[in-house]
Amino acid sequence: MFRSAHPTTDKPAYITRYVYADTTLSTHGGYVGKVSVTSEEHTRLQQMAEYLERCCNDLDAAGYDVISITPITSGRTAYTHSETTDIHPGHGYSVTDGLVVTGRLKTQVATASAAQESSGYETLETPDPAEPYRQPGLTVSQYHDQAREYLQQSARLLARNKLPDASGHGWAAASWMLKAVAEAQGWQYSHSDEILDIARRAQRKTDDPRVWDLRVSANMLLTFSGTRNRYLQADDVSELLDRVATLLDILEPLTETSQGAEGNP
Repeated sequence: MFRSAHPTTDKPAYITRYVYADTTLSTHGGYVGKVSVTSEEHTRLQQMAEYLERCCNDLDAAGYDVISITPITSGRTAYTHSETTDIHPGHGYSVTDGLVVTGRLKTQVATASAAQESSGYETLETPDPAEPYRQPGLTVSQYHDQAREYLQQSARLLARNKLPDASGHGWAAASWMLKAVAEAQGWQYSHSDEILDIARRAQRKTDDPRVWDLRVSANMLLTFSGTRNRYLQADDVSELLDRVATLLDILEPLTETSQGAEGNP
């Protein structure tokens, strides 16, 4: 069996452990097919759970993350009976005979994360469609910088043809710049619906009729973010991202106004 080892350790990158317990569930009678199912099954499953707990703790202590636990089952066809003379047929019930536990070396995860950081890809969390809420403690510049970072990230994701992710980051860029505007202008908002009102007010403030349409384009990116990659076209996503970039350029001067400039409505 091929076993891949981590380049900086002697440990294998992945290991498996088999966890089992006594599988004797039944007492056989005097002829073939006569089986008396007892309460031993419950004791066996409790024992298996204890073995599993011990196995997971041992893997953690050895430097592995448990990434899967797969049951091994067997199907059995037998007869069951009670203390009476009645015999009841049963067919194909399954029994868990054991568990295969797979662990992945923790340094593998750390190395992958470090590689993503150094490449500049996927360093931001996937934007939450429930955004944008006000983020307690953030300044106007933090909202602004986050918007620009989301836009840059969207371009990198687009280059990798990760179209739903690129779309989600583009939508987030527009939303976070609108949040920066709201904070700078002192406009009230507390949930995503009010961002639409911020866009209307920003259009009046800038006297630029493009703002609303550009915001609609950003909302289309939100729709794309929930669409499977194969149903999207890179050119469509790219065009919408260009429109978001234009929106950010139009809104940016409004973030330079001191907070509370116009007060809350």
